[in-house]
This record gives sequence, C-alpha cells and structure tokens, in this order.
Amino acid sequence: MRPKQTLGLLAIKPERINLNYDSSEGSADWLHMNSLDHDPMNDQLLISVPTFDEVWVIDHFTTTEEAASSTGGFAGKGGDLLYRWGNNAAYHQGTLGDKKLFYQHDAQFVDDFLSPAHPLFGKFAAFNNSNWRRF
Repeated sequence: MRPKQTLGLLAIKPERINLNYDSSEGSADWLHMNSLDHDPMNDQLLISVPTFDEVWVIDHFTTTEEAASSTGGFAGKGGDLLYRWGNNAAYHQGTLGDKKLFYQHDAQFVDDFLSPAHPLFGKFAAFNNSNWRRF
C-alpha cells in the first residue's frame, strides 16, 4: 500500500508529486521513468515519467538534505519540481481531456543542438506515443 499524500491540495502546490496518482491501472511500476537528460548550463535534470504522462525538471545541484525541503539548490527550490508538463490532471489543475502527453519517451533538452539565440533554445523534445490514449 502506498503512503497517503499529506501535502494538502496539489492544485495549489503543483511543484509536489501526488504519490497516490496512478494512471498505470495498479501496476507495480507506477512511477516508471524512461529517460533522463542533463542541462549542464542550469544543472537541471529532465525526467520522462510516462505513467504520469508528464515530464519533470528538477534541480541537480540540490543536496540530499535540501531535497527533503523546498529550499536550497541552484534554483532555491530544494526537492520541489521546477517544471512539469503533459498532464495537469496529475496535480488537479485540469482534466484528462487536457492531457498533452501519452506515455512519452526520450525526453531531452534541445540546447545541445542550438545556439542561445535560437527560438527553441531552452526547450525540450519528447516522443509522444499518442496511440496510447485512454479516452
């Protein structure tokens, strides 16, 4: 049995992960992650979490102690998510009809290939398995 979420209303704290969210229909691998990319300029990690239908950005510079809080690290947010995208229903700010990602793979920052002046610099790309739509 998973621990109960004690973070309050996630709609007002989207930087937190809902440990009770499960779109994997009870799979033991409910928090499966299938890609990881590093942005050395900002020391951030981009993580693809297909069972949440989201990508997450976290601060790589955060110590273990800081990760247990909402302060510290390069971005000053501790262990909180810096950015998330793909399924706002996972943090109660939308419905499944608002989803943008569907069991995505291979999320990566595109900065490695672009100059800072390019309009896509600072963005990410992911393969969206849209044929996995459940509605």
